[in-house]
Parts: sequence; C-alpha cells; structure tokens
Amino acid sequence: MTDIELSHYGSEDALPTHLRWQISSFIRQWWNDPHTDQVNAPIMNPDWKPVFFVLTQGLAIVAHAAVAAKNVTHADQKYRVYGLCSVFTYRAFQGRGLGQRVVAAASDYIDSQADADIGLLFTRRELVGFYEGAGWVPMDRMIVMIGEPAAQSPDYPMMRFVSARAKADRPNFEHAEFFFGASKW
Repeated sequence: MTDIELSHYGSEDALPTHLRWQISSFIRQWWNDPHTDQVNAPIMNPDWKPVFFVLTQGLAIVAHAAVAAKNVTHADQKYRVYGLCSVFTYRAFQGRGLGQRVVAAASDYIDSQADADIGLLFTRRELVGFYEGAGWVPMDRMIVMIGEPAAQSPDYPMMRFVSARAKADRPNFEHAEFFFGASKW
C-alpha cells in the first residue's frame, strides 16, 4: 500500500490539475453547489482566497478540506471569518482518522492566520462530534441567515473563536441571528 501524504496548496491555481478535477468531481456529486452544472467553474469563489489541504495516495485524493476567508459584519462589528469547507473522505478510507487529520491541518491553518477572528463551518448534526474533536464549538442557538433575501440556513453551524476580540464577543454569536452573506462557502 502506498503511503498517504498530506499536501497544502495556497490557491486553486496551485492545485495540480488531477487533484483539482477530483475535488471538483466530488463536490459536484455530493453537494448542491451552484456550480454543479458548470464543469469548468472554479471550485470556490476566488474572492474567498481558498486554500486546499489534501491527503493523497499516489495520484488519488483520499481526504480533503478547504479553507476560505471573507469579512462579515455582525452586531456592528467587522470580523475576518475563515471557513472550513468541502471536507470529505472517500468511503473506502473512512474510519482511519484521515478525515480528522485533514481537518486538524486546516483548523491549525485557520488558527495561525494573523487576521483571523473566527472559524466557521456548516455541517450536519450527526457530524458535530467529529468536528468537536478538532476544537470546533457547536452553535446550538445561533441562527445563520444566508441569501438575498435572507433565509435561515438548514445546515448546523460550528465555530472556533481565534482572536481575543472574537473570544470576548462570543456571547454576541451564541444567541443571535447571524447574517453570513449571499451564499455560504
């Protein structure tokens, strides 16, 4: 069996073509993203400056996580929000800690960004424990609003509070309506 290696790519342009197509194909198959019918579209909005973490075995991806960033205003305060997104592990490789490994690498990256205030991810309730293991905090009472006009997101939000200011402002997120923007990660 070939060793599984972790790689980090600082932009979509830095991704080798074979990895870009594998990531894009997985997303198109499993998530209802706006670009599912646009095969040559970017994997993520380039304005979000996405960064990619991939675990590979040879030329094949076995697990992936991306990080995106944007500014969000909440309670009249501007925050730099880094998102953990497009996390997946191919079924044949699940249960081996590979998803935890790629999420830990991406989470460490978020924590290391000098301008990061908050980390944010959207998931399903049954995956909360998985992300808690990497230091993500469930936001049970936060209502995330997305779109124009805004509507409540059906996804479950989790956060990590990175900057001292965000840690102090945590109560402003825990019991609040949070408008994320026109679309989620």
